[in-house]
Amino acid sequence: MMWTRKGIIFQPDGNSSWMQSHAYLPTALALHDRIRVFVSFWDANKIGRIGYVDVEIDDPTKVIDYSREPALDTGNRGEFDEHGVSPLSVIYDTNGQLRLYYAGWQRDEKVRYYLFTGLATSDDNGLSFTRFSKTPVIDRTDEFWQVRTGGCTLFFDNAWHTWYAEFSGQTRDRQGKLIPTYNWSYMRSDDGIHWPDKGQVCLKSLPGEIHGYGRASILHKNDDGFQAWLSVRTVAHGYRIGYTQSMDGLHWSQIDFNEKGLLPRQTGFDSEETSFASIINHPAKESNLIMFYNGREYGKDGLAVALGKFLQ
Repeated sequence: MMWTRKGIIFQPDGNSSWMQSHAYLPTALALHDRIRVFVSFWDANKIGRIGYVDVEIDDPTKVIDYSREPALDTGNRGEFDEHGVSPLSVIYDTNGQLRLYYAGWQRDEKVRYYLFTGLATSDDNGLSFTRFSKTPVIDRTDEFWQVRTGGCTLFFDNAWHTWYAEFSGQTRDRQGKLIPTYNWSYMRSDDGIHWPDKGQVCLKSLPGEIHGYGRASILHKNDDGFQAWLSVRTVAHGYRIGYTQSMDGLHWSQIDFNEKGLLPRQTGFDSEETSFASIINHPAKESNLIMFYNGREYGKDGLAVALGKFLQ
């Protein structure tokens, strides 16, 4: 895999109160005439609301439109997503309705945040979304009381499948703040609404080294298994995008950062971190891939894109 980085393609201009900075956690959807990339834009209080950036199919570096109002706003006071919403996966169900699985943020005085998975639906290709419920579809449990989110969700074999972050403990970040650690786990659901209370661990957090895994981008190739670009978070260096593959979705290869992943560069917006890849097959060019991703500080500089071709 040789990725060609095309740089930042969209950055909020700060003219809208809800879109002051960032274009966080890109989540791409190929439509018939464009690619719609859902992101979380931050306001002045670092509260994210989900909007979108539309780019040309034949040239994903060219922006042709973006949302003027949130496609999904925050929840009401006291609800699990009152302090922010971030896109995770967008996928059409069997009835042709678009599902958005999203992360709901809730701050607390005693812990940095609670983070669980909500569901919203759209009948207009993501111009607007309606919450399925005021509570998460993947909620806290006695064992996983702080984090159950960050899922890449796919539908195949008449079932819903998600690979997600599941709370595993706590550690200190570079500033000494207490932060959660989380494994990368897998779950299956018949309807994508009711999920098990516990997943099967695929990759474990490693004390002192890897303290978590961010939202992955997974391509399912049927008999050829799965390919995943996974955001791996370390205390020392933050996020890096690595590549891993699996035949069964449970046992994954050693993560490759160099050849097929995307490491930070020496200078520029992605010199400190690379994170939250969203990869789709190029609708206009067979076998080519498009990666939308973030650089430093969770997309502070905006939405970036890289183009690649997978070499077996």
